[in-house]
Amino acid sequence: MIDNAAWASILASETDFSTVCEIYAHDATPTSSGFDPADALGLYADVDGITFAGETYTRLVESFGRVNRTLTSESNTAEVTFSNVDRTISRFEFTNGFEGLIMVIRLISRGSSTTLAKSQILFTGRCQKPSSGDKNSLTVTADWILGGLEVKIPRRKYAKEDPEGRVSTDPEFEGFLFMPQSGDTTYSARVKRGGILGLFGFKKTVQKTLQYSSFSDIDANKDIPEVFGRAQVEGTHLAYDDVGTYLRMVTAFCEGEINSIGSSGNYSPGDATKAASIDSRLPLDSVSYAENLGLVGTLQSIDTGWVGPGYYSRTAHIRAKANNSSVDDVEPAPTVVAVIEGRLVTIPDGSGDWVTTDTWSDNAAAITRFLLTTSDYYGLDENWIDDDEFYTAYQYNDFNIIDRSLTDFIFVTEG
Repeated sequence: MIDNAAWASILASETDFSTVCEIYAHDATPTSSGFDPADALGLYADVDGITFAGETYTRLVESFGRVNRTLTSESNTAEVTFSNVDRTISRFEFTNGFEGLIMVIRLISRGSSTTLAKSQILFTGRCQKPSSGDKNSLTVTADWILGGLEVKIPRRKYAKEDPEGRVSTDPEFEGFLFMPQSGDTTYSARVKRGGILGLFGFKKTVQKTLQYSSFSDIDANKDIPEVFGRAQVEGTHLAYDDVGTYLRMVTAFCEGEINSIGSSGNYSPGDATKAASIDSRLPLDSVSYAENLGLVGTLQSIDTGWVGPGYYSRTAHIRAKANNSSVDDVEPAPTVVAVIEGRLVTIPDGSGDWVTTDTWSDNAAAITRFLLTTSDYYGLDENWIDDDEFYTAYQYNDFNIIDRSLTDFIFVTEG
């Protein structure tokens, strides 16, 4: 079904149709009206005398291959074979290079297509490097705009190296340097006296010194989670040490920036606004506690006197203290869990405009749009996104679902 009355009318009444090919720069993006031939690097057709939108198309197309459009995992592709008899196409390849350029295949009516809206885009994609050609012809294949991208989600692992090559002294460094820390702590203990006084149960107070060292549970092959919507996440200890009656910890949860770190309130200390220890013997101190929501570089807080100091750029993490550690035992840090309200994304306002930023959402349309447009992943310009279609999907996903297998319902008046 074509949702364009003017073009539908042309399809029903005209017979003078031609397919044309337009080549645009690698960073070209569609406008609200689509791709404008005036901005193209090259305009080509398979017959002479083709003009559209005030532009003339050069007869250089020998044949249009099959345009493959599918909803399966197979990538959408298109193929065009250009004549190279007069070497125009080979000169274009040497000057511009087809690889990475945007190919648009368009259907027009030679007599009735007077505006961009009175044409039909059959395919839009990114050109591959030509793999076949000779003095007579050159064949160019294009994948749909996402087809050639291999994107890994989540994007990072708990590794020492920064994915962008930043050095460790850069506040925006996104690697993890795990520097062991060691020291000692002194504590008092009551012990039996020696000799005959000890036989009668007499004791004395002595000072003891306990060596400690820091720990790290980091696994360099472990992904840093991406959290969309709300999820309970078990933290990964970046560093911790046992300094006597308590343990100091730096614990990471996920990629940032996120909305909040909380808990279900079922674990110690029972504060739903903070992460929590699942070991009742080693509860988190509600005062010695600091959160970082995964901002960039110096926007995160740092405590240089704490174990494992660092900004941990774009990593949501906490600095916390677990109490009740046994003085004469070096204990591992307890498992820490948190309920994460995840990644900040853009959602539509009441008019369908995607302008409400810096909010978390569990709506799949908003999350998909974020993944497509963020530079961390697909990095598409927002002009490639059909906002109206995404808004329709957003509204559909936002419907509440009633479980009709239930027998009891309560209806209340709004407000």
